[in-house]
Amino acid sequence: MPYLAKDVQDSRGPTADPLTGSTGRETQTARGMPAPMALAFILIVALIIAYFSMKSTVIRESSDPRFQPLGVSEIKAGLGRLQNDALPMVALEPANGPPIEQQSRLGGPIWAPDTETTWPEDEYGRPLLHVAQLNFAEFDPPEGFPREGLLQIFVRHDGTGVPLVSTDELSKSETESPLVTRWYDAPSGGRSLSVPDSLREMTKGMLASDQARKEGVALRPVRQTLPANPYAWPYWDEVYLNLTRRRPANDMAAQLQNGLKAHFDTIVNAYGGHWIGGHPSFSGEDMRRTKSALRGLDRVLLHIGFDKHVCIGDAGAINILISRHDLLQRRFDRAYCLSEA
Repeated sequence: MPYLAKDVQDSRGPTADPLTGSTGRETQTARGMPAPMALAFILIVALIIAYFSMKSTVIRESSDPRFQPLGVSEIKAGLGRLQNDALPMVALEPANGPPIEQQSRLGGPIWAPDTETTWPEDEYGRPLLHVAQLNFAEFDPPEGFPREGLLQIFVRHDGTGVPLVSTDELSKSETESPLVTRWYDAPSGGRSLSVPDSLREMTKGMLASDQARKEGVALRPVRQTLPANPYAWPYWDEVYLNLTRRRPANDMAAQLQNGLKAHFDTIVNAYGGHWIGGHPSFSGEDMRRTKSALRGLDRVLLHIGFDKHVCIGDAGAINILISRHDLLQRRFDRAYCLSEA
């Protein structure tokens, strides 16, 4: 029987359309699996992956203490840690009347030995801003601090009295560092150097009062020991977040948890405005939390806060930190200054 043209076409399968390239088998995949079956297979695989991913998350969270209910004993343990890590400090309260030559002060004139006759300047010949003069013989200082000697702290400024303080100071050279210190282990004799006129007129800088800029504010020391700051590193993560972000296990835990914020604020407010020793306090984030290179700075050489004499931006603060090792060696030139506006 003779072959017809139709029979030849059927034996070779459908002929592709010369314009579209279609063979008429759009309902099958390139490997012969029907499209609905392929979609079902993909959906099943996705569900399997999602199931095991969710199961892994549940297992991980069940073993992570951050996802466990918060019990009363844990709250008490966290508060106990803050108390156990209490450090002695000397609060520095403003006193009446201008300070004498070697007396501790904020701002104002500085004491200088007979060999020094000029106010310290930066590399551009601009007078440095005098932040504080600390006479340790007036204090009952915490462990590691000098029992006597005079420390003067200056900062470079922007020309208006605003400190130039970088959050990356450790990478800067000595001439670029915003912090400048002068240390006299046995001050005697000498005289007082008046504040340069350019600094006396900087009414928009950190020294907010005429007394601080021109005469200085005498400081009265008050020795005390206070708990660790729950808002500073490492207590922010290990105490504050751990105790305030978790679900309470029962009504008693919920009641204690609700009072934590007020309790933490009471701790920090007791520090006062200015101090040496103790724990630091920040208006923003403690940079030691994210910069591991700063974590060795475990002593507060000086904290300056906010009052009628000092205003750093919008109620900001200055923390001058130092490691215990450098403090014992009296290497005050290695202190780190962090200003928060």
